[in-house]
Amino acid sequence: MNLRKLRTPVFTFFAGLFALASLLMLEGLTEGLLPWITLGCPGCPEDATSYPLDMMRWHGAVHGALLGVLFTGALVGLLWRARERPLLLQFYVLGHLTLIAGFLPFRPASTPPGQMIAFSIEVIITLVLMCALYPAPRQLFSFSAAASSPRLIASAVASAAIMGAIGLQHLQWQLAGFGGASASESRWAESVILSVCLIFASVLAATRNPGWQALGLITSLAYIYLGIAAISVPDQPGSWGLAGGIAATAGGLVYGGLIVFESRQPHRELELAADPATA
Repeated sequence: MNLRKLRTPVFTFFAGLFALASLLMLEGLTEGLLPWITLGCPGCPEDATSYPLDMMRWHGAVHGALLGVLFTGALVGLLWRARERPLLLQFYVLGHLTLIAGFLPFRPASTPPGQMIAFSIEVIITLVLMCALYPAPRQLFSFSAAASSPRLIASAVASAAIMGAIGLQHLQWQLAGFGGASASESRWAESVILSVCLIFASVLAATRNPGWQALGLITSLAYIYLGIAAISVPDQPGSWGLAGGIAATAGGLVYGGLIVFESRQPHRELELAADPATA
């Protein structure tokens, strides 16, 4: 039996499995719907007697954007033509390492230290497994900015400025314990993680390495989703508000249009031919 031929279907199976886990087990879907509807008690700690769920609707949107749109979107994008989109897996790995680095120093009060360490180990095992099963593993260590786009670089700089300012403010709130449960359950820390991941996504997409179009469109969708959520819950703690929501929605649409425009321009892109050297 040719193990190389088995690599793609096995990788696809695990990519789909982990995508479902992000949506269901890690509540990317149920928390992501919090700005509009409540399904059970998404995001609630075991002792939810003092958990103000109605004040966590924007935090649900942050969780939904991170787990439900960015991470799940990257995995869904790898279900087809995975060999041609290594940038999606590179972002997935980088995003989850950011997740661990963000939550370890700001562990939610309802999460025991041992459980946080176990979760971190599980995430690392998942990342190692996905990289080991990837159909062209050597491509994961290939990175170049030779085909980068000035327009996409400019959008990445704008994203870094805006999301960096939001992330810095929410980091200050996390350190200050602002918002009660928002701080004790590390919700501001999660917002910082989301800000960093959105910056990473736009920077990686600007390189136009293989998979950049899919990553760019996923990033665009994340901004549109967050914008609509902010418009829906403008008065929630941490929400971008009505004006910010409109700006994020418009910005996401413009960025998505820029990705489509750039994809039609001639450019140098790393080729992923079916060469044994790439497998």
